[in-house]
Order: sequence, then structure tokens, then C-alpha cells
Amino acid sequence: MTLSGQLNRITRLHRSHRFQRIKAGISPWMLRRSIAYRSCPPLITIVGSAHKVGSTWLFQMLETLLKPQYDFEGILVPREMRNFGHTDTFDSLVAVNFLSQLKGRWLFKTHKNIHPDAEQYCKFITVHRDLRDACVSMVHFGTNLPTYAGGYQSEIKKLPFDERLHFELDRSYNLERAEYWWKHPADLRVCYEELKADSTRVLESATRSLEIGSEYTEDLLNDISHQYDFKTIARRPAGEEDTRSFLRKGIVGDWKHVFKDDHIEHFKSALDGRWNQLLVEMGYESATNW
Repeated sequence: MTLSGQLNRITRLHRSHRFQRIKAGISPWMLRRSIAYRSCPPLITIVGSAHKVGSTWLFQMLETLLKPQYDFEGILVPREMRNFGHTDTFDSLVAVNFLSQLKGRWLFKTHKNIHPDAEQYCKFITVHRDLRDACVSMVHFGTNLPTYAGGYQSEIKKLPFDERLHFELDRSYNLERAEYWWKHPADLRVCYEELKADSTRVLESATRSLEIGSEYTEDLLNDISHQYDFKTIARRPAGEEDTRSFLRKGIVGDWKHVFKDDHIEHFKSALDGRWNQLLVEMGYESATNW
């Protein structure tokens, strides 16, 4: 097949990471770069976390930085692995088989558990946050998200915020994910608070952990950090709240303005004290009687 024919075929197959086929002009330079990447060992990175801890923020920066070299042979993510938004699932043998076939650079984000046989193919960057802040954000998220997509049931959405927060503390859904990803081996652990303090340094740490640090300049890391800064994306300063937005407030320690005494006591005792125990394990408090 001629180079022109190869390019035409690749253009037909090329698609975005979000599984929508798009028209794309593939230049000979891009083709050579793809071949170079495919001749190297694959780099499959999974960003794993509980909900509302900053993983989407980090994922978007990494996606821009890595520019994953998706396989030009037309490999599609199996339907069984697809989920809402940018997340995928890797808890099945279907996922294991899919990962074993990949070439080039791939980047995924998930909140769910990983099949043990899939671990060997991937590098993991896990994201964590003060669980109290995550609970506050999760209440707003569950309220705004449609029920069919995982949001609260309509009767819960009608409750006052204080009662919705108690409801969130009583359910194990996000806690189980926080526990799983805190214990999961990671090539890099990232905290939301670190992202807020210096996202450029977090990106730098990520490239080192993925052993590709020499490919990127500090200017590029700074540019990407600025591109995805809260003020740039939300078009308002951090701390200015929009309760209907996915990017609600963008600050650290918001729980201190929201938790009442009964919420604090509930957090410490809920689900046999698991929230509180994990909070201490993560280093956000030195003892359970904070």
C-alpha cells in the first residue's frame, strides 16, 4: 500500500479518546511518530481514585501532556468497559485482554477496582483528598448529577443540605473507592491539596514516575498547568462558589465551613468509624479524636 493509501486508511480509522470517530488529517510526520511510539514498549497509565478528589483535573492535564498515541489499527475500547464521562472499567477479563493488545501510549481514568491480571500492563497514578472535603463535594455532585447517571434519588435531592451530608456519610459508595485506591500500589500518589498548591510540580512528578520526564520542558508543564487552572476553566476565582457547576468552589478545607458539630461526630462514627480511620491513615489527622 502506498503512503497516500496508508494515510487515507488511518484518517478513516482515527478517532478521539472519547470513542467518537472524527475526521483528522494525518501527516507523514505524525505517521512516523506513531511508528516510533509503537516500536517502544507500551505505556498504559491509569488514573485511579474515589469521586470528587481532583482526578478529572489531573487526568485532563496528563491527557494534554501525554497526547496518547492511540492505536491506529482501529482498536476500540470494548463496550463492556465503557462508563459515563471519561471513566472506564478494568475489572473484567475483557479489560485484561484489551490491555494486553495495546501499543503506544494510552491514558485512562477509573473509579472502580482493577482486575488482578490487568495490573501487569499498567502504571497507576492515584489521587486522594481530605475525605471531609470529598464528602461535601460529593453531596453537591450527587444532587446535580442525573439519577440515571449515578446521582441521588429524587427524594434525597429534596432534603436540606445538612441532611444530604448525613446521608452521604451513611453510605459506603465513595468510601469503598477511597479505601481501595489508598491501598492500591501506585507509581505515584497525588493529593488534591498538592494539585492546588503547585500543579506544575505534580505534572513533573508524574513524568518522572512514568519515566518520560526528559521529553517535556518546564515551560510546557507551566503552560498546561495554567490551561487547567480553576480560574481559567471556571472563569471565576477559586472560592467563589457555583453550586450547580462541576467546578463548584475549588478550595482546600471547605468542610470547616460546612460541617456542624453533629456532622463531625457522625463522620467519626459512621460505618463503624471507617471514614475517620482512613482519614488518619492518609495523614489528614494525627489521631481519631480530632
